[in-house]
Amino acid sequence: TYVNQAATLSMERGIHIYDFNIFGYGAFIGIFSGDIHLADRYRKKMEKWLAPHSLWDIGLYNYISGMVEMMKGAHAKARFLIDKSVEKAMQCGAPYSTGISLILDSIYHLRKKDVGSAEKSLDRVRDSRLLNCSNLIAFNYMLARSELAFSLEQEAESVKNLRSALKILKEYGLMMPLGFKRTSLSNLFGLSLAAEVETQIVFDMISRLKLDPPESHDIWYSWPWQNRICSLGTLEILHEGKAVMLSKKTPRKTLEFIKILIASRHGR
Repeated sequence: TYVNQAATLSMERGIHIYDFNIFGYGAFIGIFSGDIHLADRYRKKMEKWLAPHSLWDIGLYNYISGMVEMMKGAHAKARFLIDKSVEKAMQCGAPYSTGISLILDSIYHLRKKDVGSAEKSLDRVRDSRLLNCSNLIAFNYMLARSELAFSLEQEAESVKNLRSALKILKEYGLMMPLGFKRTSLSNLFGLSLAAEVETQIVFDMISRLKLDPPESHDIWYSWPWQNRICSLGTLEILHEGKAVMLSKKTPRKTLEFIKILIASRHGR
């Protein structure tokens, strides 16, 4: 909504110097929410306002485009765009862009199950001291390290890196994971809940990103569902942790239907 309002205001005033960044924010919203069509639509709108001689803008555009193509499963296009993103970031000497692009490069390799290449990209971030440039880089770096360990079934190492990533969020506030698959985030945050690591921070991240739980049923009860039904004893319905007050005006057929669903589930 804010992106559309900003774009409308820009058109009305005839001032377009911020349009590239405005549409970039829109693309990020689509990426974070898992909405491929929204991300792609705003990514394409960025093209009109892309400054051909701005290495920073070109690097950002390639970075966003790389994430969008990864969401689409277009790995060849994603590979090309990520390489361009790293190249332009290093050309303009921007530590922040370089760090973010290298982390995206590692995530690409993790998706392709190329653990060795993923680790090399993360080592470049560490060895270049890019972790000191931004808390966002440090958070995403530790999250990528956690996913790397998770992919190798090194649960203790994965939890250790998760603890470091979540500590950054606790100290500096919530930040966005950049380029990670939503299923990967569900697995990592599910692991955090199972290990009881920064539970409230994890709840906040899951709610903000609207993540579904991992396939493992072991963590389903601990997952911060927006709506929860307690059927032991008196029927209780919770919305975002707060009890929904059931009055005499509450449709009885709806409640009876819920009870039937619960009963049929236990009867399997």
